[in-house]
Amino acid sequence: MKKPLPFVLICTTLLLAACNLPMPSATPTVDLVATQVAIQLTSLPTQGVPEDIPTATLPAEDTTSPAELTVTPSPPSPTATQTLTPTIPAGDPRQSLGDPTWEETFESGRSFGLEEPYDDEQTSFRIENGALILTSKNASGFHGWRTGGPITADNAYVEGRFEIGSCFSEDRYGLVFRSPDFIEGYIFLVSCDGRYELDTWENESFTTLLSGQAPSQGLLTGSNQVNRLGVRMQGDRISLYANGQLLQETTDTTFQEGGHVGAAIAGYQSQPFTVRLSEIAFWNLNQSEE
Repeated sequence: MKKPLPFVLICTTLLLAACNLPMPSATPTVDLVATQVAIQLTSLPTQGVPEDIPTATLPAEDTTSPAELTVTPSPPSPTATQTLTPTIPAGDPRQSLGDPTWEETFESGRSFGLEEPYDDEQTSFRIENGALILTSKNASGFHGWRTGGPITADNAYVEGRFEIGSCFSEDRYGLVFRSPDFIEGYIFLVSCDGRYELDTWENESFTTLLSGQAPSQGLLTGSNQVNRLGVRMQGDRISLYANGQLLQETTDTTFQEGGHVGAAIAGYQSQPFTVRLSEIAFWNLNQSEE
């Protein structure tokens, strides 16, 4: 039996919107050595996006991942993208919700504070050719995320389209949602071997809500794949989707109000590990909708 993904999300509020988080052993630790970063963002005129967004960089604990492994990721070719994009199945939320309330296709980086690239020792984020490029520089388990856009409604469906280049089983990526301050919030991550996990990070306390192995027809594994990851939030109910297929549901009251959305990355075996987020969107849902 494969172990669930052990995630611990620890970060300190600083000055920008990227957050780097160490990947610990099975027993989390709160021993931190933070490196402050001071980079001034330009004003973000997009409605609902603050001008200053926090960033933190923290060291990772020792892992068993081979740090010496070097892989040069590349985005999937147009042919691979067409072949690997799954057919929309019955029950896919995107199929029934119509036009999104908000959508970012990354013609610019304004709504994510990326009119200029962000780069630190662990993670970089930049806008290139209509996508947010997330790069985890080291195979060390650091988690980096970037959030932006307006605040979602309390009840919403969020979806991101991820294009994966070269990756190995432990490398992972996914969505951040209901983030009230760009630091805390929920994180839905999947690994390149098809595992997934939903976590919360609040008041320097980490909780894993659920984890599992995605069905092979739901989440495409390995290198050069395209996956749509989605989260449906209604009250305290959270439903996780991969390519329109429901993976698992749970209930949680940690964050029940709307928040910012974004993307996360962590390299464990690929050095560097790069993912393209070509689209992220959300749909506001009526509270009474089932």
